[in-house]
Amino acid sequence: QSSSWTSSIWLYGTFSLLGVLLSLATRLGGPDAAMKYQNLANWVSSHGGFVSAKLRYVDETVKGAMLVAAQNIKSGEKILQIPRDLQISDASIRQRSDLPSHVDGIDDLSLGRSGVAAMAAWLSSQYGSFLQSPASVGIWQPWWDMFSPPFSMPFYRETREQLLLVGSFEFQEIRRSLFWYTRDFEKLTASCKTKCSKELQMMDMNTYQAVNQFILSHAAKGPGGKPHIIPIFEFLNHLPELTSDLNYEMDDNGDLVVSAKWEIPADEEITISYGRRSNPELLASFGFADPPFLEPFWSLRIFTQVLAEKYYTELDIEDMEIDVRLATPWLSSLPGDIAAPEEVANSTLHTLQWELARGKGTVPTLLSLVETVADHFISWYSKDHFISTFRDTLEENRGKNASSSVWWRSQDASSFSRQQFAARLQTLGRAKRLELVEAASEADLSDPRRLGFWNSTVVRVKMSEYLCALAYKEAVLLIREELAPSDAMTESQRTAETLRRVLE
Repeated sequence: QSSSWTSSIWLYGTFSLLGVLLSLATRLGGPDAAMKYQNLANWVSSHGGFVSAKLRYVDETVKGAMLVAAQNIKSGEKILQIPRDLQISDASIRQRSDLPSHVDGIDDLSLGRSGVAAMAAWLSSQYGSFLQSPASVGIWQPWWDMFSPPFSMPFYRETREQLLLVGSFEFQEIRRSLFWYTRDFEKLTASCKTKCSKELQMMDMNTYQAVNQFILSHAAKGPGGKPHIIPIFEFLNHLPELTSDLNYEMDDNGDLVVSAKWEIPADEEITISYGRRSNPELLASFGFADPPFLEPFWSLRIFTQVLAEKYYTELDIEDMEIDVRLATPWLSSLPGDIAAPEEVANSTLHTLQWELARGKGTVPTLLSLVETVADHFISWYSKDHFISTFRDTLEENRGKNASSSVWWRSQDASSFSRQQFAARLQTLGRAKRLELVEAASEADLSDPRRLGFWNSTVVRVKMSEYLCALAYKEAVLLIREELAPSDAMTESQRTAETLRRVLE
């Protein structure tokens, strides 16, 4: 490791310790968590919102905090309505503070492009103010009483745990996040020398990192794709879309309305889906991964700089985006009301094609770049001992059925189909769906009950990236007619169809 990386890790550990202390400072004293939740629910209700009395907040479980059904909840029953005025968003904070306008005037903030720079600065200053004097945040005190930094995120993992991700984009992303947070914070605090506000003075590096990770892991997409932090809604945990309990949407007034998909029995946890995401995407945004048999597609990312330095030294990447992304099509048996199954693969390929058009110097073809990226990950993960058992299981299953992509089970694996599993789930009610998922989980070699939570997450992320690379490699070979369709994974054949259309 370079000395700069070692220093960064040491710095990271220091801030993590401070984060723990801040979290303790936030949680110590005052009413217990259930009382704080009730105060927050009453606050929402008193400001024009609705929180069903059938919701109960439970903390200190194996999964952390969650909402459960205090009574039976009927199918279609509304359980939450959070008014637009109680949602923390870029638009709402600009009505309360001049700090966002000040942040807008600071050049070259890395988080400025993602639309979170102003929100992160404002939340950081409010958090600092709250820690000094809870009453200083005014009517927002009930929300801050429930606030806790997301220490389960990869950014806050111990170094030895982070190192298990080596080879994946997500490992580099942790390192990059620390660098950019530090750089942006220095720019923000330096701006105080010429124009400063009391709000900016309340910020410190630790709170700035904490709120950035909180926005990443707790915010929902609102109008214009900008992040919205929505009280109480943020406590709902994730299950994949075919097993989650709730529907939610923004109404014409900008209020978030949440209702039950089906009947939810008393004492059962209430869940939502955080969206149709691959396991690398779930890890990057929320710090966990889904069971592989419920993962809707595979994806991978790589820094453009890595490609230029290792494979395309004649390519000028100055005007290109910082990373390259590939994704396979969604499972075609998923509900079709979101978009066509090929959309995610089609979108990533068109974006990559557009980025190549911005490149200068000797620019590779789309097909060449796709194959290079695929080869890069296949080469790396073929030597990764951490997933060797699961690669071997995949090869064993493909020896029996070349179209199989099953790596997480060996028993009856050659006939297992993710497409058919997703289709079957949709014919069942809530209880039967959960029973079927539990049965599949018992056969899952990557289940957290076998490997532990973090090891399970790392394996699932790396295998998603490996299979994405394998699908694109086989897709390229299919297009060149160097591989027979009968020898390719089902996902490779569908990826090849999408790639052909983009090339045309």
